[in-house]
Amino acid sequence: MRVLLVDDENSLREQVKNILENQRYTVETAQDGQQALDKLSAVAFDVVILDIMMPKLDGLTVLRQLRKAKIETRVLLLTAKGDAADKVKGLDLGADDYLAKPFSRDELLARVRALLRRSGSASAALLKVQDLELDTVSRTVIRQGKQIELTPREFSLLEFLLYNKNRVVSRFSLPARLLVRGDPEKLSRAFSNIIDNALKYNLEGGRIEASVEQSAAGLTVRIGNTGVGILAAEFPLVFEQFYRIEKSRSSQFGGSGLGLTIAKRIVELHRGQITIESGGENWTQVTVFLPINSGQLAAAYSENSV
Repeated sequence: MRVLLVDDENSLREQVKNILENQRYTVETAQDGQQALDKLSAVAFDVVILDIMMPKLDGLTVLRQLRKAKIETRVLLLTAKGDAADKVKGLDLGADDYLAKPFSRDELLARVRALLRRSGSASAALLKVQDLELDTVSRTVIRQGKQIELTPREFSLLEFLLYNKNRVVSRFSLPARLLVRGDPEKLSRAFSNIIDNALKYNLEGGRIEASVEQSAAGLTVRIGNTGVGILAAEFPLVFEQFYRIEKSRSSQFGGSGLGLTIAKRIVELHRGQITIESGGENWTQVTVFLPINSGQLAAAYSENSV
């Protein structure tokens, strides 16, 4: 089930997103009313969780335009505690339910489940292929009468495939967040180290560029900068612990010499590859390749191993 979460408060938006994703919902977010309308005009959602007080377009304006456009997606309004006028106006405009802030995790999930039950018949919520059943409301999977425990990512992938049964689907049509499996925290650290390195060695007035390319094999990320440059003889050494490029070109930058070493270790534990190259105008580029479905991280990883 696809949920659109619309709230301009970053911390609350991320908390609610995590709660829903942990229950195996597919969640997209918007931080203002205009973003919400753009996404709703392009993609079908099962439920919209919509904050009322937002910049650009408030939640009630978004709701009014949704119903005017004959979009009947179930809407759960987030309201300020005790604001009866907004609740009444929202329900009159076509909201299906409301939830006053602050709210509990359990109440949020209960209201979302209730909206999903109202949005269609029980059969529409149950996806079946032979003896395999996936319930999109209760978020459970049963085969031959026995429940199967799946991670949120595995559930999302199975749900996508069942929605598209009897169709040929390519890897490119899969939700992007399903393509590369791994540890988000460690991958974030690896890319942070690479970007910090690019920022540190970038020359005044220079530039930093980053790109992401998707292929049938995986994702390729390139991060480059116009810095001090790297000599060909230094390429085999830059990923070694404590290595620093020639002091005459780098002494003013400081650093421990561990950033790229740690990044390389993390990438390789995800069965990926990391390379570095240097070109004209002191251009240096780090390229990271992460394969699709790279599997589990090596269990032996620790902070002390790099």
